[in-house]
Amino acid sequence: MVKAAADRVNCVVDRHVLNENTYPDFSNIGLAVFAPLCGKNRGAFVTNPPDGHTYGCVSFPESFGEKVGVSSDVIVDSNSIQKKYDDGNITASDAVELVDLFVQSVYFSSPLVEEDYMACAVGGIAKLDCPKQSLSEVDTIRAVTLAGVFVPATWATSGSILTSEQSESFYSQSDFEDMKALGLNTVHIPISAKMFEKDSSKELDLLEDLLGFATDAGLLAIIDIQGENQHHEHHAIEKAAKYAGNAKNVIALSLPAHSFVESARQGAKHLPLMIPTTGPKLSSLVDTVSHLKDDPNIFVALDWEQTSTVADVASSTILDDRLKMFYHESIACDGRSPIEYASCYQGMSAFVSKGFDLSIDNCLHKEEPGFFDFGQCGRLNETAGSDWWQRHRQSLLARQMASFETGLGWTYPSWKLYNPEATDVDMSVLDTPAKLRSLKHVAAAGLFPSLGDNKATLSACLNPPVADFVLGDDTMSPTPGPPPACDGGWWDPDLGKCAYWIPPPPTAAPTPCMSFVEKECEPCDDTPVPCPTISSSDDGDRDLVMNSHSPMQAAFGGSVATMIIGAVIFKFVYRHNKGHGYTQVPDIIV
Repeated sequence: MVKAAADRVNCVVDRHVLNENTYPDFSNIGLAVFAPLCGKNRGAFVTNPPDGHTYGCVSFPESFGEKVGVSSDVIVDSNSIQKKYDDGNITASDAVELVDLFVQSVYFSSPLVEEDYMACAVGGIAKLDCPKQSLSEVDTIRAVTLAGVFVPATWATSGSILTSEQSESFYSQSDFEDMKALGLNTVHIPISAKMFEKDSSKELDLLEDLLGFATDAGLLAIIDIQGENQHHEHHAIEKAAKYAGNAKNVIALSLPAHSFVESARQGAKHLPLMIPTTGPKLSSLVDTVSHLKDDPNIFVALDWEQTSTVADVASSTILDDRLKMFYHESIACDGRSPIEYASCYQGMSAFVSKGFDLSIDNCLHKEEPGFFDFGQCGRLNETAGSDWWQRHRQSLLARQMASFETGLGWTYPSWKLYNPEATDVDMSVLDTPAKLRSLKHVAAAGLFPSLGDNKATLSACLNPPVADFVLGDDTMSPTPGPPPACDGGWWDPDLGKCAYWIPPPPTAAPTPCMSFVEKECEPCDDTPVPCPTISSSDDGDRDLVMNSHSPMQAAFGGSVATMIIGAVIFKFVYRHNKGHGYTQVPDIIV
């Protein structure tokens, strides 16, 4: 419903996500809280009301501790919260209160929050504090889109626009039964305004059949009129609204633009109407529809697709792809911010009409004119059978669902793909971009969150995604542990056992020395005596005998000779030739 924009709404911790029971599982307060908050307002914040001081992540006010009943010298900065909890100085309840005070203080210190739809984005654990609104027929819309039946969606129909006969055979009653079994409660049906402009009986009959299938399966419906905002379409919009208002299971009509609201009201006075918009346009939406402030049944159809910028889609290796997936996971939980902003500041609850799917690139449109190739396509088959991609796709969907269910709800881009030639296809293999947007394929692959497990949905945004994108399915080699103790020996990894040094057995007597002479050798006497030194005989022959001092003397003499020869070479060859014409660089120690 449209209401006057609030002057200011507080941003607080969502106690359904972070509370004293879940805080022990809150594994990364740094990435979840400090990273987004310490980056706002150059890291500075003030108290409410101001106390004459400015604070930041490295300096908390004493009042933080006082408000939760802990000593002011315990909580001195942001790091103290987790440290003191780990040390047992504060309880989980205290820690949540401190995080809440931190969130509120930073939001209070932020300028123009009434114009910034992402001002309360804190990784999904914070919310704008205003009541959630919903449609009277259903608390949370969980829908799937019937893509390609009435409005061309060639990505879902094998690259071609369906003929009338193909459209009629695309869906059957069993499809709607399967939707219900999965936990869905609504079908989202895009149609063309021209259906009512030309009174196309064939298309209207098919629409009637599809609504009948939905009714029989216990499903509600949203009719989404696609048009070009032309003047001659206003009469068709009026007729479409009248048709939707009379259909027993249609809960809302989505319009091509806000300018058609008055025409729709001519056909249905109280039918909930949805106005399409995007995040950047939210801040000005309330002024655009200010003339509708007395209409309680105006809502927002939010386009939240995240595959339109270079940062969203660019990648050229499988490692880039994993990093990109991590990026999309990281921002998914902040998807609640524009939804709550629309409700709290614009007075209109939001239904996510686009943006809930597994796409992390725009490869779906690769064959279309104007496509920019950054290398982002062609590796989807490498993700098939990967445990890493399985885990992170599950995480992405769970995070999106947790965010989008803070508003009216969501719709998935398509239930199935039109491909009559494909037989015996393994639905669980996601090897084309289109299959990532087909809920039947995604559910078969085991990726879709359980719609009956509300607790799992709430906990999806408690912690940031796992940052294991570098290795992917590879694992690091385990760090080797310390080798076994080998008393008196060492561990030989090649042998896989301890090795020991075994000394040689002692000899019975000292080893006799050996003598080398220039003349005929004479055997040494058996009596152990020190080896003689080098001596000369009377006839001039030299006995070359080495004793224990000879090697040292020889080494010393050789080194001296080498130094002398080297000095001569350096002086007369190196210095005077190779270094000629250069200035000698002094030695420098670094």
